Amino acid sequence: MRKIARMKNISDRKANQLWNTLNEREKKEFEEAWVANPSQKKIVGSWEKFSTPETLWEHCFPDSAFNDGNFRTWLSGITTSLEDYLSYLRFTVDPFHKQLYFIRRIKKETPVPLLTSYLEQTDRQFSQSPRCDADFLQLKHQFLKEKQEISVTRLNQRKSFSAEINSCRTEAEYVEYLSWALNVLNDSQIHKEKEEGCEIDLIKIRTIFSSPYLHSNPLLKAYSLLYKLLVGESIQPGQIEKILADHPDMAEDRITGDFYRLLFNYSIRTSIKDKGPGTLQSICAFVPKGIDHQYFSPQNHLPSIVYLSLMRAGCFVYSPHQLKKWKQAYLPQLHPDNAEFGEKFSELCIAYAGEEFEKISQEFPSKISSKIPRGFWTKYKIMLIESHFFAGDLDRAEKGIESLNRWLRRNTELPSSMRNVIFEKLTLVSMLLKTWRTPKESEFKEALRKSKLPFAHTLFFNQYMDRYSF
Repeated sequence: MRKIARMKNISDRKANQLWNTLNEREKKEFEEAWVANPSQKKIVGSWEKFSTPETLWEHCFPDSAFNDGNFRTWLSGITTSLEDYLSYLRFTVDPFHKQLYFIRRIKKETPVPLLTSYLEQTDRQFSQSPRCDADFLQLKHQFLKEKQEISVTRLNQRKSFSAEINSCRTEAEYVEYLSWALNVLNDSQIHKEKEEGCEIDLIKIRTIFSSPYLHSNPLLKAYSLLYKLLVGESIQPGQIEKILADHPDMAEDRITGDFYRLLFNYSIRTSIKDKGPGTLQSICAFVPKGIDHQYFSPQNHLPSIVYLSLMRAGCFVYSPHQLKKWKQAYLPQLHPDNAEFGEKFSELCIAYAGEEFEKISQEFPSKISSKIPRGFWTKYKIMLIESHFFAGDLDRAEKGIESLNRWLRRNTELPSSMRNVIFEKLTLVSMLLKTWRTPKESEFKEALRKSKLPFAHTLFFNQYMDRYSF
């Protein structure tokens, strides 16, 4: 008989992984209404605080010795209950899913007048809905097939819905394919490599772009614009943001959330090389809406990179007043581990937007002991260096340049695109330092003109030259 290995931790168990897909409201509902066994209820109420079965058992059942068999049995029961609860959520959250199964259930035995009434009611619901995502269109396609069958078998009608059925199926296929293509492009641009079997069919893409659905389906239109951005084409500024604003209910929240995350990833990559303020303004336009609708954090905490990126973008194109409003609304949503640096970085951005450079130079520490998200330490240090310049504290600026150069040489895990930008920025800052001490303005201006720095980095130099009449 095979010996079962003792469970070492809870985090990699199926029950815990399913539990982590729930938000706080759903966790509370599950614990209160879906767990009947008292022992299971104790485990569910406490397991986020403990990493091993033994420590969790000791907390829940202090008067009894750990029993691996009982623990596995209770955990298995919790897993089954979670599977049932997640299925229930999926069924009840989408009224069209529910209505389709209802029609299927009543189509054979229900009296014709009542069946006709329900059929017309469901038809109106599908026709009047603003949704146009692939899941919705697939449900609509299935309903139209049910409607066709009922018309023939129960209503004795010979009307054909085949054109509408085929059109709905094609539209769903186009939306689903373009969504898949966007994810493939996003992954390939992050990891710089393509997975086997993930080649995008360019002929199909051209077919989608020339289809009439592109004009009638706003989600498909938004997908097409983001696709063009990802492959390097230019589009009119604000087009995507306008679609998102004009059609807030065009898809389920989880689908809209996926789109927001793709757009955010693109914006962050683009901000590294953008020569104008457009990308920063775009981030400030769509990110707050995404946070407010919990598109970036469907579970518990707002990802720190989203919040910090918004504050940094905002400090270049918005007033301190707006940044203070964002801080008040969004800082509490960060994970406690990121709250300390989030607070410090927020105050830095607010002071920077208000041009309080002497305050920054004198009061903000050059070293922070709290946990810092990857890439944001360099942004913090660069903003400090720039503030030292504006405050006239050139010695501190020079020390900051040397410190950041040493840090960059030691920490090679940063993406090469980000490292290259920072190294080029530091080279120009060093030139500016020498220009200040020995007049070589023309050399510096020529180097700045030839640089490939993004807008957020060149803005400092332009402001500095304007302030000191270079």
